[in-house]
Amino acid sequence: MPWISESEVPTANEFLDETDPLDYDPDNYSGPRNLVDGPWKSKEKYLETHYKLLRRDTVKPLRDAVQQLRSDPGACETDLGSTAGFYDRVHVTAVIPSTMGVAVKVVFSIQRIGKRVHWEQSSRLIQGSLVVLSPRDDCFRTTCLVATIAARPLSGVQQNPPEVDLFFARSEDLILDPDIEYVMLEERQSYFEAAKHTLVALQRMQHEKFPLAEHLVDTQSHVEAPAYLQANPTIDLRAIMPKDDQGRFETSRLNILTEWPSEDKRTVMDVSQWSALNRIMTKKIAIVQGPPGTGKTYVSVQAIRTLIDNMADEDPPIVVTCQTNHALDQLLRHIAEFEPGFLRLGGRSKDVDVVKKRTLYEVRCGLDMPRFLSGSLIAARKELQALAGDIALILEPIKLGSKCMIDAEFLRKFGIISDEQAQSLLRGGTEWAAVTDTTDKGESGLLGSWLGSLLTFKRKSFESDNFGYEFEEAELEFEQLREMEAETFATDEEEFEVLKGTTISIHDNFTAKGRVQLSDAECEKRLRNTDLYKIDFKDRPSVFGYLQRQVTKKVTELFKIKAKIYDEVATKRRLATFERDVPILAQQRVIGMTTTGFSKYRAMVAVIKPKIVLIEEAAETLEAPVIAACIPSLDHLILVGDHLQLRPHCNIRFHEGDPVNLNLSLFERLVNNGVEYNALRRQRRMIPEIRRILRPIYGDLIKDHDSVKDPANRPPVPGMGGCNSFFFSHTYPESRDDYMSAMNEQEAQMVVGFYEYLWMNGIDTTKMTILTFYNGQRKRLLRLLRQRNNLRNLRHNVVTVDSYQGEENDIVLLSLVRSNDNGTIGFLKVDNRVCVAISRAKRGFYMFGNAELLARESNTWGEICVMMYRHKTAQGAIPKSRVGFWLPITCKNHDRKMFLEDPDDWADLTGGCREECDTPLDCGHPCQLRCHPFAHNQIVCRSSCERSLPCGHSCGQICGEPCRCFMCPESNSALSQTARQTEGSPRAVGFLADVTQEEQEVHVAGWREFAQNGFETEIQALRGELHRPNSTVETTQNFGSIFHRTSYQAQPSTTPGPTPAEAAALARGAHQRFTPAQRMYAPSPAIQPASNSPDRNGGTTATNRQTLPPRLSSGTRAIAHKKISIESTYRLKAGVPAVPGGAPTPKPARNIDPPSVEEDHDLLVDFGQDNIVVQPLSNDTADAFPGPPDSRLNLLD
Repeated sequence: MPWISESEVPTANEFLDETDPLDYDPDNYSGPRNLVDGPWKSKEKYLETHYKLLRRDTVKPLRDAVQQLRSDPGACETDLGSTAGFYDRVHVTAVIPSTMGVAVKVVFSIQRIGKRVHWEQSSRLIQGSLVVLSPRDDCFRTTCLVATIAARPLSGVQQNPPEVDLFFARSEDLILDPDIEYVMLEERQSYFEAAKHTLVALQRMQHEKFPLAEHLVDTQSHVEAPAYLQANPTIDLRAIMPKDDQGRFETSRLNILTEWPSEDKRTVMDVSQWSALNRIMTKKIAIVQGPPGTGKTYVSVQAIRTLIDNMADEDPPIVVTCQTNHALDQLLRHIAEFEPGFLRLGGRSKDVDVVKKRTLYEVRCGLDMPRFLSGSLIAARKELQALAGDIALILEPIKLGSKCMIDAEFLRKFGIISDEQAQSLLRGGTEWAAVTDTTDKGESGLLGSWLGSLLTFKRKSFESDNFGYEFEEAELEFEQLREMEAETFATDEEEFEVLKGTTISIHDNFTAKGRVQLSDAECEKRLRNTDLYKIDFKDRPSVFGYLQRQVTKKVTELFKIKAKIYDEVATKRRLATFERDVPILAQQRVIGMTTTGFSKYRAMVAVIKPKIVLIEEAAETLEAPVIAACIPSLDHLILVGDHLQLRPHCNIRFHEGDPVNLNLSLFERLVNNGVEYNALRRQRRMIPEIRRILRPIYGDLIKDHDSVKDPANRPPVPGMGGCNSFFFSHTYPESRDDYMSAMNEQEAQMVVGFYEYLWMNGIDTTKMTILTFYNGQRKRLLRLLRQRNNLRNLRHNVVTVDSYQGEENDIVLLSLVRSNDNGTIGFLKVDNRVCVAISRAKRGFYMFGNAELLARESNTWGEICVMMYRHKTAQGAIPKSRVGFWLPITCKNHDRKMFLEDPDDWADLTGGCREECDTPLDCGHPCQLRCHPFAHNQIVCRSSCERSLPCGHSCGQICGEPCRCFMCPESNSALSQTARQTEGSPRAVGFLADVTQEEQEVHVAGWREFAQNGFETEIQALRGELHRPNSTVETTQNFGSIFHRTSYQAQPSTTPGPTPAEAAALARGAHQRFTPAQRMYAPSPAIQPASNSPDRNGGTTATNRQTLPPRLSSGTRAIAHKKISIESTYRLKAGVPAVPGGAPTPKPARNIDPPSVEEDHDLLVDFGQDNIVVQPLSNDTADAFPGPPDSRLNLLD
């Protein structure tokens, strides 16, 4: 099939064909390849090659997963590769005639994943993903149904079993039978919807005028001015020109083709920026290379400002595009400072203050649209409504709750049974009614009489997943994928996660139980009887099942015909929305969208005939989306990027580099072929000490701007004694995670220890970024950070290098991971990635890795290591090596230098040296920490509190906590009130006087669900788990804002019971944590279960709710203690009664870490029948609390 006529969505043959034209032989490759040097043979060959490469890059990973599953149908997800998604027990449950087309809702199981899924943080099954389905018994041997995810509402995937909505690529593939079980596969690495629009654009360009072909196809090096500028070269440059001493412009209107002004020292731009601006303004294809920190975006914004100043009223808008939504929002925010008439097309902008207000939807809502413009849209909507009604009528026989299957008259009209057979049912049913003295034909129908007691109503239910396994890791690519999802599926109301349309639930409402199972041929033979009552009674269930299948088959045939018409009208509706929006776009001065959005909206943008298109991040964008931006009206193409940084991403590793070279951008190809371009040269990001590390890549191209040399702008890193860059070398061995991503445990510990040291020295976590080349290391670093008591409640920037292009931060820690004996360094050998990694830091840059290995295997790394080893001071006199097997740090208090070479070296440091502090605290106790750079008022004293309480007992708390008596807990409310009244005392903890209404309401939903379902959920999780003595089970529950974690431990029974020799399930050590800033420990009384029920394993299981923390039901009151910190969080501890007849269990000691500044207050919570009342806790409300203190719901401090 010629490429130009291939379907938008891949066909089943592309996945099932065993000959596989997509398989590659690296040693004998004869497939399409991107041309690196020289011109293309023709425009047609150019477009065809990029079409085939992009389609194969998108389809092949999923095809490989299908082929693996065909060979091993019993495989788990991990057997299919790290990026495959495998789901079984897939069943159809509903049909949705939506505004976007006919969708089918399916439920599925995640048991083949082997882990639970954090759906709100997962890229699984996001809208627009390509999936394939096959009946379970076939498993892709002969059948492959191709679909895309139509919607993935969180409410759907978070239920058990989860559900999603599908768009089938072809109406003939639509499935309706809810009894057929399918398996479903996806490939999570590639995002089909983003590529689909580009593929369609390339096909259409075959029949269009191709502007700038002399450069894009023929690689002509000399570039002329755009045609519109040649016709009128005189423009106004006041927006970028300096003023004289009287505030007047020295020049205003100039012929810029012959009179481009020379660089003036009073302008903000440097020489290279001024020259680049000249190229942007005067060349029809302008290429500007911007190394890190040289001001690429600034030059782009100044060019757009000048172009806008010279636009006539009738001129079309300027189009600006970027690879990512983040970069686009930044660019548009700059443009908004001088041009309010811009519009953001597609996606969901995160810039709420400025850019989001200028999305197409927001702008349209502010206009009074003429009625005639929406005429075709109204007509399409009415037609869709009529067709939706037709579809609902067709689906009536299999609709949930329908009785058509037991209605003989319906089966006759539907052609399932003959007139004679219907009459036999009527006669037989009448006789049956007379004999049984019943007239209940309305409930069971004539077929109910025919089947008798064999007919039963079938409840709609699906097997739930048993969540006996842990959560999978949150995915790094999730944010990027969600950006693309929003870009390709944002609707008028920007609610792309839920389809708009009526959901029609379908179900086999009846079943007939029988022991005899007849084949379809045998059922057809028995149906030759014109009198259905002559069919043997034992055969009737099988015959009834056959009739059901025939009804479903006929309904499906009719449904497919109508669904095809519906989808065609839905397409007409989308075109009508484009027609409505074209006048809005034409009124704008600037239109911004991502490269993916450009491909999607290409037809609509082409109608307004823009002449100027600017593409930022052009060097990290695949060539195909840039080609798609070349609409017929294009006269001026501006490409801004840096081909020495990240290259475009490919889904197939083989496509990167020779011989395919798909990751070669148009930007880099044109530069390599000698097409004119400019490079920016003066960087404004890095201090010189860091910038020099880039010399192996850029040579002497980059110079420092004066601003980065000023310590006032780039102060030294505290705690480092002037060492603002260092390469810590080690030989810690690397390893692999479950997904075969490289990681290095000891290196991660060293990085996290240094990160905490910098935080203790006053560096906010928002000013630090940890970079790594590997997702496995990123996950490990995040886990270690969350395990640190001081850091677990803070936000951290831990990202991979590939996702940090265009970003920067004050301090960057780079974890290089690779350390082995076989000389393998993987991604670290790619100079483009290395360039991004070493150019993100402003004032502090620290690398951790095996320097010897890297220097041996890479020339670039070898030069970096030599350069850092020969570092000299500003005076150039004393060499100071910046690479070594120890990390030099300097105590700010004592100016003492220390050298750390192992992760354990951080254990006894608190931001300073190892000298004891011993400074008296406000409470009078000496500081127990070692030398530290932070103030003493941030420290919670860990000494024992020796204060005598009003009740006569001694306080049992540590000094830094509010006083509490464990001998007479009833006095603690008064102590809390005393703490309020003595806020100025060093021993007091500041409490809030009251609670706002908003604070009272914010967590009610989570509290209600916790109250209704919390402990019952735990019981289900514990069934069968505590059958072994000394086993421990931990349950985790999420209820809105409440995070509830409980540990249960089984211990030998201490009192006689039904099974005294077996282990008794004891709820012990109930421990609930809610984003803890401190490590908390709850009382852990040994609770004896009221009854022990033996399980199948011979043990006992905690099945009696009374043995667990009590359920919060209607009428229950609780005391909650709320902490106000950076984020408002609740920490609750479910109180438990003491052992009957036993002594109260003492509260164990707790380790309290230095907390952040927090304020506390107590709340009284009433769980009512219809509402939850939250009010401040006072003496009056505390006295009204029912029950003994140990039965309350207390808060952990």
